Amino acid sequence: VREDYVAKYEKPRMVKLDVSKAPRVGTDDAPVQIAEFYDYACPHCKEFKPILDAVVQQYDGKISVHYMMFPLGHWPESKSAAQAALAASQQGKFKEMHALLFAKAPAHSRQDVMGYATQLGLDIAKFDAAYTAAGPQVDTDKVQGNTAGVESTPSIYLNNRKFEGAITVKYLGLWIDEELAVNR
Repeated sequence: VREDYVAKYEKPRMVKLDVSKAPRVGTDDAPVQIAEFYDYACPHCKEFKPILDAVVQQYDGKISVHYMMFPLGHWPESKSAAQAALAASQQGKFKEMHALLFAKAPAHSRQDVMGYATQLGLDIAKFDAAYTAAGPQVDTDKVQGNTAGVESTPSIYLNNRKFEGAITVKYLGLWIDEELAVNR
């Protein structure tokens, strides 16, 4: 217990993430900033999505979630999905594309995501240009994740500290409550 206490409170491993270009739910001035590194084809990330959605709803106004792209490389079209999410974000449809990409996983080829963009009523010419331009941002997110020590997805960081524990609404809530108490 003492080792866990020291690791979490006395000598926490802090990372500095640049989330300025990441799609976000919540405001920049929320006291708890969460960064999730994920892969749209990862079954664990798909299972985690409703958990994070519940946490966002429960802590509305107190947290902000930044979505960081981290294609693992196990699925050939994961980067395409990440680019599609970033492109949809530019037209204000990140949440809708985010949900659709998880629902349709792993069907994330360029042709697939163009179809999803059409389904969401996006301007296809703008989407196509943003999709192409999003490649470097996906790579930058991946480098940040590697630097921060991401080894699997989903990986969660709360106020630049890696979340360690069961990925449930209850345990995430305990960490958020603790951060809220500390950051009053």
